[in-house]
Amino acid sequence: MSVTPPGPLGDPLFGNGRQFADDPFGFLRACADSYGDVVRLDLDPRETYLLTNPADVERVLVADAERYRKPQFDD
Repeated sequence: MSVTPPGPLGDPLFGNGRQFADDPFGFLRACADSYGDVVRLDLDPRETYLLTNPADVERVLVADAERYRKPQFDD
């Protein structure tokens, strides 16, 4: 069973885009502090996640990289 990670509520039209644009690093830090190691963000038409645990980042980018889709934002 898959569980969607928690994340901040966004504007119906802009998602979390305005919050992110106002203070990107502050917004991401607040998300990590509020929601934990894996946070779902509404920043793009695709599912977007913030990973803050170094072991999770290593798994996604190195150890099991082929299992995770990582599109460019301009795709």
